[in-house]
Amino acid sequence: NVHDSRDMGAFLSQALDIDIHCGLLDDLYITAESAAERYDLIITTFHHLAEVTQNMATAEKVVGIDTRVSPETMLKIARLPKPNIGVVSTLQNTSHMLKHILYSYYPGRTILAATIDDPEEVRRLTRESDHVLATYTCADQVAELTGRAPDVVIEFQVDEQSIQFLKRRVHELQTRKSETLPIEATSSI
Repeated sequence: NVHDSRDMGAFLSQALDIDIHCGLLDDLYITAESAAERYDLIITTFHHLAEVTQNMATAEKVVGIDTRVSPETMLKIARLPKPNIGVVSTLQNTSHMLKHILYSYYPGRTILAATIDDPEEVRRLTRESDHVLATYTCADQVAELTGRAPDVVIEFQVDEQSIQFLKRRVHELQTRKSETLPIEATSSI
């Protein structure tokens, strides 16, 4: 989504000290050929890596990064005392991923997952859960739809190892390129 792409792009631009063009997957696929020619790197998340690689003519320019639930978010979740947890996100694969992460920490709890585009399921999940978690992209919608604010708003961050990998990759590109040509990258979610 636009919010994640902008946030990730701004963060990576600062962390890598390079300009990064942000975009969405749909936009990338429309201009895949010109994007492959224009950018030295195309950065996406591990969740979209296979899909992006398949749609790009030059797979070696595509780099995946790992995004994880932030430690602050995990700490808030760890403090939830009751056993029934509901998770709401904007994408199905995000809901599944969060559900599996939570089960790995809390195998004895009941964890329900839904996407915000299924209002009836979100209402049911909210009624049946002691605690409601929502990704920051849909937390306000959950509150509007159910009259209940999420107990925890889930935030994500780029994993530090991914940042280090990208720094090495950018350095390699910079050493190969002329000193006068800037490195350009695009970030798509």
